Amino acid sequence: MLHAATATLKSAKSVRVTGTGVSDQGKPMQVDLRFQGRSGSGTMEQQGAKLAVITVGDDTWLKGDQGAWKQLGAPAEVLPRLAGRWVKTTPRHTDLAGFSLNSFTAALAKSDSLLVPGVGQTMLAGKQVVVISEKDGSKLFVANTGPACPLRAENKGKDAGRFDFTEYGTDFHITPPGNAVDLDQTS
Repeated sequence: MLHAATATLKSAKSVRVTGTGVSDQGKPMQVDLRFQGRSGSGTMEQQGAKLAVITVGDDTWLKGDQGAWKQLGAPAEVLPRLAGRWVKTTPRHTDLAGFSLNSFTAALAKSDSLLVPGVGQTMLAGKQVVVISEKDGSKLFVANTGPACPLRAENKGKDAGRFDFTEYGTDFHITPPGNAVDLDQTS
């Protein structure tokens, strides 16, 4: 069932992911993200610093306050110039490898805990769902009818958090922002 759920998520035309979790730096974070094909948009907030992100293919644009740019490692002298503006970046400027539907799918497939044999069933938001449980208490709630769409992940342990997967198949109209600063043109 876990394989079917991750395969369904990976092949989804689009999905919205909202929730709270722990960043790679071990800090609490909140996300509201939309993924469609090789594009994505949304916001991430960590320690009061909010960052908006848009990806279209291999291109990424970021917009954040000074705190967000500082967390990304921007030099202090450029913080006032970057704050509140869309900035086109490349992987050499910042690593947002985790900002993709593939990274969320990989995180669901990877487990630090053993799976509990068998699956359970319960109701989630008025719908019958299958529950895949891990020994550490983490749970993945998967649609019980139609495609095996992950609907919620509740993680325990060092990656504690909860993510909801909604709006499957929605056209999010993700486009590049206008008037962005291009770091390659200013470096």
